[in-house]
Amino acid sequence: MPDGLQTILSHNGSDLSGGQKQRLVLARGFVSGRSIFLVDEGTSALDQASAIKIEDTLIQDPNLTLLMVTHHLRDQTAAQLDQVFQLHEQLIS
Repeated sequence: MPDGLQTILSHNGSDLSGGQKQRLVLARGFVSGRSIFLVDEGTSALDQASAIKIEDTLIQDPNLTLLMVTHHLRDQTAAQLDQVFQLHEQLIS
């Protein structure tokens, strides 16, 4: 953004793309020193390379507890996680 952290955004950030909004929310968590992140499709609007970098950064932070919800868990990401829970759709008749 042109003025960095001092950039003034329009109402509800309508001048940001989906990926910019996702990066902004994650950055706010880091800057505020949060120790628990609940990330629900937190990198879905990012290109694959950026998504992998961000997920790796979150996973590898020893001071961070990460709960990640995703429909698209990459094998390389899953291999780094302590535990993975999968929910499966069941049809009720």
